[in-house]
Amino acid sequence: MVLSEEYIFNLLKNYFENNSIAKIQKDSYENFIQDIQKVIDEEPVITVPIKKNLIYKVVFGQNFLDKPSIIEEDRTINYITPQEARIRDLHYWGNLCINIDTYCLKILENGQEQVVEHNKFIRYEIAKIPIMLGTSKCNLWGKTQREKILAGECAHDDGGYFIINGKERVLVSQERGNLNTIYVFPQKKTSKYKYVAEIRSISEETGHSVLIKTFIGNDGKNISFSLPYITQNIPAGIVFKALGYDDVEELILTDNNDIKSFLKFIIRESYFIKNQEEALEYIGKFSMHAISADKKAKYADQMLNNELFPHLGIIATLKEKSLFLGLIIKKLIQVYIGIRQQDDRDNISNKRIEPSGTLIRELFRSLYKRFVRAIEPQLVKRPDIMIAISRINNITQGLRHCFSTGNWGIQKNSYIRTGVSQILSRLSYGGFISHLQRIVVPIGKEGKNTQIR
Repeated sequence: MVLSEEYIFNLLKNYFENNSIAKIQKDSYENFIQDIQKVIDEEPVITVPIKKNLIYKVVFGQNFLDKPSIIEEDRTINYITPQEARIRDLHYWGNLCINIDTYCLKILENGQEQVVEHNKFIRYEIAKIPIMLGTSKCNLWGKTQREKILAGECAHDDGGYFIINGKERVLVSQERGNLNTIYVFPQKKTSKYKYVAEIRSISEETGHSVLIKTFIGNDGKNISFSLPYITQNIPAGIVFKALGYDDVEELILTDNNDIKSFLKFIIRESYFIKNQEEALEYIGKFSMHAISADKKAKYADQMLNNELFPHLGIIATLKEKSLFLGLIIKKLIQVYIGIRQQDDRDNISNKRIEPSGTLIRELFRSLYKRFVRAIEPQLVKRPDIMIAISRINNITQGLRHCFSTGNWGIQKNSYIRTGVSQILSRLSYGGFISHLQRIVVPIGKEGKNTQIR
């Protein structure tokens, strides 16, 4: 069936009439607004001791994000339009307010808590959040084309960008590898390993992530794990013994005799380790941090319990972690013997796109965590939440810095992406549309990247 040109153009017209050009950006920002409460609820209640049997407790509740406004010189609140923000070199952002409950609790002899004093603060401002034009928190939301023109906007400008210090800025979507999925990639010919299985494990609850790698040697004999906070690759059999499960055949479930033949190498490499305690001692010897000899086993135990596969959740048992390690080894051996295809790092199905809402959410989560951590020492000095919050401005400053410079991430953090926030291109309408829908591939500019093309 051949589609006529008229039919195709009607189809495109129908699509763009019902879906705006900036839809992806705006939808992701709306998701961020919904997720603010989730980020706030993730953090534990703040509790600080005041006296011997008195504690001060702070509970953050419901949040409210206001539309962009400024306080004028005559102390009146003015809800500004984007055009006003451009002309007056203002930030187009809204106040993030929060309900706060504070309790002064007395600890009784039986361990029960008795409320001595309870205060409630309604809609107290904790930060300012940049507002994306065209979203539900924008002052142009729900306006007709005629009303937009009267407010100084172009009728065809659909938003999807921000105004910081009077400048229009767009967050360019970032490409990244998929998380919580096992991928097997070949190693360089000069390497002593033939293949590596990788998984970037990230917790949905906390955002904590670790990279776990599993290597198989060129001869197929030595299979080892690269574990978090451990400087050397650890043979697979020793890791299983450290987790308390050394029945390799039970962990790597398979009927394939070719795969079973590799299991004897895993068992052989750990024969000198007799029990779980010895396995933990062995792993602890290669700890990244300088610790005393008697604490090395405890260090390894904590790493396996708390750092291994955060995406499985905090209630994951060591048996479940052992089975997951077994699954990684099984996939690695399948690729090695040729019954499974190696994964393509550059295939689009193995990648995910992070639009502006996702980028802001992850940044806000990190800044909010620091905000809560900074409050605690202030409350120890003086148990008054209003004074403590008034002294801390890190969320607003962090967001402003990232939007203004384009360097995305918290300072003093290891991973900062550059060029995320950019001045919006207004050379032409086509350039404007292009800039909203651009995607950055995080690869170096030097060297030949022929595979990715």
